[in-house]
Amino acid sequence: MKKYLFIAATLLLAGLVSCEKGDKNENKGFTPPAQKESAVKFTVPEAQVEAQTGTVKYLGFEATEAGLYIIPTSTGTRIGKYNIDPKNLKKFDCEGFGIVEIVALSRATSWKIIFTPKNESPIETPATEVEKVTPKNDKVAKLLDQIVNTWKIEKTIITISGDDLAKELGVAHGFDGCSLPEIKDYVEGLAKNYKFDFDFTGYVVEDVTISERGTFIIRFKGQEAYNGEWELNEDGTFTYELSYEQEGNPLVNGKATGKIVPNEKTGTCDLTINVTVDSDKNYKGTVIFKMKN
Repeated sequence: MKKYLFIAATLLLAGLVSCEKGDKNENKGFTPPAQKESAVKFTVPEAQVEAQTGTVKYLGFEATEAGLYIIPTSTGTRIGKYNIDPKNLKKFDCEGFGIVEIVALSRATSWKIIFTPKNESPIETPATEVEKVTPKNDKVAKLLDQIVNTWKIEKTIITISGDDLAKELGVAHGFDGCSLPEIKDYVEGLAKNYKFDFDFTGYVVEDVTISERGTFIIRFKGQEAYNGEWELNEDGTFTYELSYEQEGNPLVNGKATGKIVPNEKTGTCDLTINVTVDSDKNYKGTVIFKMKN
């Protein structure tokens, strides 16, 4: 009988992505990113991954519009902030990693990536560019323009409902920010009364990032983050699939549905995620992140 702590399942029906946190690089001359102008995403073809001779194999690189980089590797995924070389918008100073440079080949119809971890020799590999997501229609295009950002979590609201769950426990319960230890105490109280099992790790969610190239990132205060891909509909409903790799475990994917509602006037956004609390008892839940850019 498989049961989930719904907040853990929300974040996000998956395991942990390692994100190594280190000192800022000391390269001079780099500046904060130019947002959309410096955003890129590349993948490394499987054959080229296998051809790499280092201990760590690089699978791709993305620089988001909101100033975060993602470097998926054979040993985990690095996520952090980046700066750029103002003279070369495809040269990135990645905090906690080193330098990544995108080099055009054959009149910019093919590319290579040069990864230079701090205090290590550079590694070059051919790469394939990932284009921006093509919106299904004008409504989706407008919505996408509003939600592409890094959003700070200001408040978290959780609900649980199900077969024999008392009505008063189905009422939304709010928390400032997203303090998972505080939410843990609340859910533990429900568990004692209604006997559903859970396993909980007390992280605090810091922000959510959505990129034009279909990437979805949730970062925690500390060294952990989740990343994956999203698909958006014109009414704001979406599906995402998260990829992660935990040491000693195979790659696992988690899927969920939800809805995102931005408010241009206030610069805020509500992200609702649908989860299953306990499938055997038909308990369902939602987690609403109230966010601000």
